[in-house]
Amino acid sequence: LPGHGFSEPVSSDQMTLDVIASRAAELIEALEVTPEVLIGHSAGASIAAQLVLDRRIARPRGIIAINGALLPFSGAAAWLYPAAAWLLSASGIPARLFARRAAEEGTTERVIASTGSRPSPQVSKFYRRLFSSETHVQAALDMMSRWDLAHLVGRMSQLDLPFHLIACS
Repeated sequence: LPGHGFSEPVSSDQMTLDVIASRAAELIEALEVTPEVLIGHSAGASIAAQLVLDRRIARPRGIIAINGALLPFSGAAAWLYPAAAWLLSASGIPARLFARRAAEEGTTERVIASTGSRPSPQVSKFYRRLFSSETHVQAALDMMSRWDLAHLVGRMSQLDLPFHLIACS
């Protein structure tokens, strides 16, 4: 994902589903690969569906979504979460504060442990480095504030290939 991990930062207007899917298609083309199956975790599932629906890649044999973020929030969350994400992403200050807090010894480990995961010390160290990246945190907030999954949901019936959903607790 643009701006995520340790990639270069991108402007917030580049964090829409359409733009990210387009950039993923450019990467696939540059790598000169033809994926037979697309596997996407969380937001990656939406990106995979968008790639196929926009015919940006050769038709794969199927899509596998692992805990796919495919549906917009409903009820009050439908307007509350995007508004909160937009407010948090607008100034950059929350990303900076979160990244500083994540860099503190034990903070990231407690967050990961709360999910039930038990990573090795080496993996925990990597996650601390990732979560303490202001660029990564800002990109995640920008993405959450700019994605419109309602349009994608309206097009999902056009997918004419196997779409496997794997949901985990």
